[in-house]
Amino acid sequence: AIRAFFDLYAEGQGKPRWGDKTPIYINRMMLIERALPEARFIHLIRDGRDAALSRAKRVLKEPTPMYKVAERWRNRIIRAREQGPRLRHYLELRYEDLVLDTEATLRRVCEYVELPFDEEMLHYHERAAERLKEMHRDLPPEPGKPLRPADHRAAAHALTSEPPDPSRLGRWRTEMSPDDRAAFEDAAGDLLSELGYELEREPVRR
Repeated sequence: AIRAFFDLYAEGQGKPRWGDKTPIYINRMMLIERALPEARFIHLIRDGRDAALSRAKRVLKEPTPMYKVAERWRNRIIRAREQGPRLRHYLELRYEDLVLDTEATLRRVCEYVELPFDEEMLHYHERAAERLKEMHRDLPPEPGKPLRPADHRAAAHALTSEPPDPSRLGRWRTEMSPDDRAAFEDAAGDLLSELGYELEREPVRR
């Protein structure tokens, strides 16, 4: 049933393959693999502080305290990395590499998913608005989550219509308050350090 749904969607877009970018799946990769043994997982890791800034603009209710945001980021990445060695297909990439060395990173992805690299992949942003038209509808509320208006959803994906922008890397240095930076590092500095991200002070060892 799952394959049929996605195959029909891909066919409607004139594509031979399909993918699903749903971040919360990071908690259920082994379960997904049991249902779809051919699944290939790509775990794209981003500096948690920049990820927190990006997420903050999409929040429709009271913002979550930064310490909890950091703990959630840390726990999800650790959970994914624990599952990775037990999966048939798992690839870990850095968001920063995708932005700074786009073609090389995409070629690596293509080899992993067994698709030929195409130069058009570097110009995805030119057709992004057309592809995202299907998102121009309200997303109904769920337990614990409010309704997401169509305009809010479109704004969250606005940057897909632009090429990768290196100036958006390391925004936490100038756009995150000192208190939030400290709170994030208190909760997740050990993992930031392990992943090679810059810290403002010594990480708390867990």
